[in-house]
Amino acid sequence: MFRARVPEHPEYFEAWRQESEETRALLRGHLDLPYGSHPRETLDLFLPDGLEAGPLLVFSHGGYWQAMSKEFSSFVARPFVERGVAVAIVGHPLCPEVRVHDIVAANGRAVAFLSAGVEAAGFIPTRIVMSGHSAGGQVSAFFAMQDWPGFDLPEGTVYAAVAISPILDLEAIIPTPINEKLGLTKETARMVSPIRYTPRPGAPLIPLAFVSGGDESPLLLEQQAEFAEFWADAGGETICLAPEGRHHFDVVQTLARPGEPLFEITWELLVRETGVHAAGGRGSSAPL
Repeated sequence: MFRARVPEHPEYFEAWRQESEETRALLRGHLDLPYGSHPRETLDLFLPDGLEAGPLLVFSHGGYWQAMSKEFSSFVARPFVERGVAVAIVGHPLCPEVRVHDIVAANGRAVAFLSAGVEAAGFIPTRIVMSGHSAGGQVSAFFAMQDWPGFDLPEGTVYAAVAISPILDLEAIIPTPINEKLGLTKETARMVSPIRYTPRPGAPLIPLAFVSGGDESPLLLEQQAEFAEFWADAGGETICLAPEGRHHFDVVQTLARPGEPLFEITWELLVRETGVHAAGGRGSSAPL
C-alpha cells in the first residue's frame, strides 16, 4: 500500500530512528512513563526548560497498527520543546496481540493520564493538541469525536487535533495483506473508521487539521477531503492540506521542520486561544 508507493521507505525509518535517538539524548523529560497495564503502554514526555505551564502536543506513531514504536517518533518533539511546548510521544500495543479499537483506546488512556497532570510540571493539562501519523492519524481523528465510546475523557481535554496522512476508512484494508494481523471484519472496520461517525447534536467540535502528502494514495486523499468536508458541514473548523511533492513518509518529517505548512499549522493550534463550536444538525456517536 503506502510502502509499495515509496520503495525507499526503509531509509526514512532509519532517519527517524537516528534523529529520534539524538532527540532523546538532548531533551529534558521523562522516558517510558507507564500509563496502562500493558508493557507497551508507556509514553515519553519531553519538557521545555524554564517554563512552568504551556500547551502540550501529543503524538501517536504510525505503522499499520502492527509495527513501529514511539522510539521512532521522538524527532517531532525538538522544535516544539525548543519553543516552550511540552511534547508527549505515545507508545501502545500492536496487532495481532490486540485489535485496532484497543490501540485507539490505549491512546485515550495515555491522554487521560496526561490530563491528570503527570507531575504537574511543564504543561497545562487542558490545553492538549492531539496529533498522529498514518495509523496514528486515524487515532488523532477519533479525538475530534471526544465522546467516542472507547474514551473516558472529560469534555474539553483535547482542544485541537492534527491528523497526518490518516487512514479514515478501514474497510479498504480488509482485502489487503495488512489485514492478516489486524483481523478486521466489515463490522469492526466500521467501528474504528472515523469517517463512519458523525458527532451528536450539541457535541463540542474542536479544530481539526488534515495534512497528507500530495503524492499520497488517491484513496487516502479522497478520504481526507471527504472527512474535512463533513467536519466543516457539521460546523467544525477544518484545515485540509496536501503539499505537492510530499509522500506518506516524508510529510510527517515536516512536523519537525519550522516553516513547513504542517509545523506552522500545528504551532498555530498550540498557541491560539481556541473557541470550540457545537455540532449542529443530525448526528450520532455510533458508526454509520
